[in-house]
Amino acid sequence: MGSGFQTGNRTDTSQDLICGEKLCVRSHSCTDAESCFCLVYLTIHATRELKNDRLIYDDVINCILTGEIIEQQLDQDEEKYLIYGDAQNKDEMAVVAKLGYNDATVVMTTFRLRQTMTSETNNSDRGCINCGKASAVNIRRDEMFGSGKESVIIENIPMMKCFSCGMVYLEPEVSRMIDEICAHPERHTSIEEKPVAKIA
Repeated sequence: MGSGFQTGNRTDTSQDLICGEKLCVRSHSCTDAESCFCLVYLTIHATRELKNDRLIYDDVINCILTGEIIEQQLDQDEEKYLIYGDAQNKDEMAVVAKLGYNDATVVMTTFRLRQTMTSETNNSDRGCINCGKASAVNIRRDEMFGSGKESVIIENIPMMKCFSCGMVYLEPEVSRMIDEICAHPERHTSIEEKPVAKIA
């Protein structure tokens, strides 16, 4: 992967999402990486994926600034870009981003690349249901379903994650288990206290 912040007109790198001319989001080239941060927005989905992979916002910025656009995708007449780059600690990661309103960079999702799989994954690669590549592995996550007083947190959910396209999906039997838990929480859940924070 590339390294460091650069300016210029290179059209093969994801820096262009921020400071180049091909996908320009401001009227001049950046001279300071920090000046780009206000132009990069994360969706809630991307934020959740970031936390699930133990990454932070600054890793996304570093990935864009050090990365390359691997693929340009067209989804319902909307252009998105698959970026391979580095997190701050040099771990390889990927970002899927697009240009939003007023030329802001919108990050749709993020994921670690296969080379940096953690102990939460196993080594039995399977064909991904989305891209077909043999790079889907078993992981486990906690997820919340519903909202307000009706919400249920289910811990340690087994799911598949593809380290090629980033797709995360559930096996049919797991989906049925989640349906049962959400339909009859009184049978399957217990009340526990969880720390809650509020951003003023």
